[in-house]
Amino acid sequence: MTNRLGDIVAATALNVSTVGQTGGGRPIAGLTGYRAAQASLGAMLVASGGGSDTLDVKLQESDPPELSDQINAYDGVDDGSEKLRDGAGSNLLFAIPFTPSADITVYSVDLWLSRLGTITAGESVWVEIWDDSTGDPNANEEGAQGLTESRKILGSDIDTSIAMYNFIMEDGYDLSSGSQYWIVVNGDITVSATNCIQVHYDTATSGCKYYDAAWAVMTNQNVWFRLWTCVFTDITGAAFTQITEGWLNWIDVAERIEVDLQVVKDTVRAYYTVSGGIWTIGNILNVGYPKLGPMT
Repeated sequence: MTNRLGDIVAATALNVSTVGQTGGGRPIAGLTGYRAAQASLGAMLVASGGGSDTLDVKLQESDPPELSDQINAYDGVDDGSEKLRDGAGSNLLFAIPFTPSADITVYSVDLWLSRLGTITAGESVWVEIWDDSTGDPNANEEGAQGLTESRKILGSDIDTSIAMYNFIMEDGYDLSSGSQYWIVVNGDITVSATNCIQVHYDTATSGCKYYDAAWAVMTNQNVWFRLWTCVFTDITGAAFTQITEGWLNWIDVAERIEVDLQVVKDTVRAYYTVSGGIWTIGNILNVGYPKLGPMT
């Protein structure tokens, strides 16, 4: 039995965003987790640049985020914890190394945390993905749209007992197979040894690091974590290429393509590549939600 697609009863458009990467290629925000029935790529608004600048856009699909082979999951025995930002210039960051075995998009990270004392209202914890330089965390990879961090979790929402917290990476960080990266635990918690967030670990040699004035190895402390990832592939026919910026009037460069997405996988995203210039993109993708018809 199959389900026949009914009328499209709702649509969601992406927010306007600015694209300025040369030879770029990051997912446009707004699609992770959507189940798409139909989609249309639309208006290109040019902000600046020369007449030879181009923008390529395509749709990609993935199964739902899956648990990566990069994992050190909590085994139910709490071996100990380190305090995040427990003193002036002390434990400002924690970093967990990992090396993808395939090209992946990091969707979220699980950490095991607890709260000590009282955290000031509005103060948060988050994670970032950094690249590597000679064995140390080097610089924030800045995921989709230049996002520099996961969604934040309020310190006051973290329990006083150890618990798992899922840090969602918005539209993800695209990472390359075989390259080392770092999950960096960060926060804006007021420095304190008695009112702070604790990051829990397994007693084992791991290569995890902490940052004071410089990066240093966490001796025999392997931070508990799990990594959730997507693997995106292009949707055949769902692309348009070489949108050339020859005018400052966006109407002159608008293009549209409609694609039937009834049989795509669970997660759909738009992915762009920029060659020169700065583009402001509006209404680039409308995703329709189906009203299910009768079973046939």
